[in-house]
Amino acid sequence: MKTRKPRKRLLLNLKQKIFYAEHVFNLLQHLPVYFICENNGNMKGSRKIFFRFLYLDKTTRKSLWFIACLLTLSVLTAQNNTKLDSLYRIYNASAEDTNKVQILNEICKEYQKGDGAQLLKNAETMLNLSIRLKYLKGQAQAYHHLSAYYEYSEDLNKALHYELLNYQINTKRGDSLLISKSYHNIGWLYECLGQHNKALEYCYKKIYILNKIKPSDFKKRALPTYEIMGLIFKSIKIHDSAIYYLDLSHKLAIEESDVRALSSVLVNKGIIYEETKDYSKAEKLYLQATKVAIEGSFTNNLSGAYQGLAGVYLHTGKYNLAIEYANKALDIAIPSGHKLWELYCYEVLEKAHKENNDFKN
Repeated sequence: MKTRKPRKRLLLNLKQKIFYAEHVFNLLQHLPVYFICENNGNMKGSRKIFFRFLYLDKTTRKSLWFIACLLTLSVLTAQNNTKLDSLYRIYNASAEDTNKVQILNEICKEYQKGDGAQLLKNAETMLNLSIRLKYLKGQAQAYHHLSAYYEYSEDLNKALHYELLNYQINTKRGDSLLISKSYHNIGWLYECLGQHNKALEYCYKKIYILNKIKPSDFKKRALPTYEIMGLIFKSIKIHDSAIYYLDLSHKLAIEESDVRALSSVLVNKGIIYEETKDYSKAEKLYLQATKVAIEGSFTNNLSGAYQGLAGVYLHTGKYNLAIEYANKALDIAIPSGHKLWELYCYEVLEKAHKENNDFKN
């Protein structure tokens, strides 16, 4: 075990590893305690990380926060905006008609991938133009984009408000398929708000309307709703029903050759078995999800599978494996900006390292 280095060396390491410090600080900057992660191996391989607690003064914390903001801005400005530039050129050359609204719709879809401020700005422009043109389809789409913005901003009540407006317009237009989609989105938002009964109500409404109109792609449309229903029953600890609906979505994912959905369902089934302490089944499902997610390059689902494996190995006393998979999950969580994922990974790492006696005295 290495001896403790003097503070000057620690701050130098912090500067060198600011990539880590930025993300941990975003998670824990409200605390006086700061987790410093140092590399003890190959950066390109599986990192062997040990943790120290370093008490920083208020001025230092503010300085780190400022650096984190600068780094984040530099990443955003470095992104490739070729498609957006092309869409904006078409938009600026277009007349004030419904085609311009649909160009804005495509621009909003692009901004849903990361730039919330621009998503909000363009969705509001799209809504105002659609209202002037009395273009109901465009209004409904704009409301959906606004809902997405507020969901990403974690203002779930506003997100629900705009999704309900989207639903009202789709109802006025009499578009059954879009109504069913609205039911799905509303159900998901109620679940995020913890209103499980309301969430189930709208999920059942979606399945009912799909059974009524019998679209040719029924299975594809029902699949994600069955998965959400499984998650709702998981939330209220009715695990048999959760597994029933996740099994339905599992079956449909295979029939539809939807490997992205398959990797997601496998992760969620693994979570249920992990919660019920059936770690053998959970491990098997997470490993299956890992294989599918790697083959399909589904990074979010891969991170979920890695997090699941880290949790299983932590619970079963396989601490080195827990550390390995928590680090793999962290490799995905940090650049994707999922703060809760990061926090979970750091919690697993702290506990596993503590059990391994890896902390310095």
